[in-house]
Amino acid sequence: MLKSMTGFGRAQERLRDCTVSVSVSSVNSRFLEMKIILPDEIADAETEVRKLIQDRFYRGRVQVVVRLIPDEGIMRVDGQILSDYLKSLKEFVPEGIVPTVDLTNIHRLAGAFPGKEKEFTSDFLRVVSLALDEMADTRLKEGNQIGKILIDLLNRLSALIAEAERLKEEENESRRRFVEENMAKLSLVDEEVRQRLFLEASWMVIKADVKEELERMRSHISAFREALDLEEPVGKRLEFLSQELHREATTLSSKSSCPKLVSLSVKLREIIEQIREQVRNVE
Repeated sequence: MLKSMTGFGRAQERLRDCTVSVSVSSVNSRFLEMKIILPDEIADAETEVRKLIQDRFYRGRVQVVVRLIPDEGIMRVDGQILSDYLKSLKEFVPEGIVPTVDLTNIHRLAGAFPGKEKEFTSDFLRVVSLALDEMADTRLKEGNQIGKILIDLLNRLSALIAEAERLKEEENESRRRFVEENMAKLSLVDEEVRQRLFLEASWMVIKADVKEELERMRSHISAFREALDLEEPVGKRLEFLSQELHREATTLSSKSSCPKLVSLSVKLREIIEQIREQVRNVE
């Protein structure tokens, strides 16, 4: 079961005197990277948010943005903080003048967000979990689509390999006939020399055979299909198999002298490159 590394999710819920709005998104990355943007009132919860992400995802660049929206007309003031603030402010103003509250620091005085309370933090993390769950669903749905595309590409690849097998036999037979015909033209008296030359030529034909490359490609395709059915993250495994498929297709092209087989190897590499593009999105 494939999962994509790209996805998104949102969740919003009213808690106490404010609304918690959470938006999450993820894009491709070789490893799990996290960017978490929290309001100052709940900045201490970053460790818990990171754990929620790590429990759900294996790879991808994940971003979490949280906003706390106070209810209209609601502002609870922390009396002790306000008192301390006014005392410190009086040290810098003339005697008898009542200082006004600095509006740029009003968020430090207002107690609209009970972010330090354990119960509030627990509820807030639950909202984050809902957003992450939605993103996990979108990653799974996109992963299913990628899986279908990959299966189609693998089927096309297997069909080309079967065609390459047929062309390989034609090419090998053509090489054998070439060797036999040219050996027959040689005017060699010593039969031992003739046999030695024939063995050397036959060995060159064997070295040019692409049977092993085709067999390894079939093996990689089989391993690829098995990985698609696993529940665990398989993105890195699929990337490795894609690289190996490309390596074998390149070797096939370099060893072939038959124009049809060379052309077919180009098609093989085109499909493998499409596979590699899709695999880069897999967790």
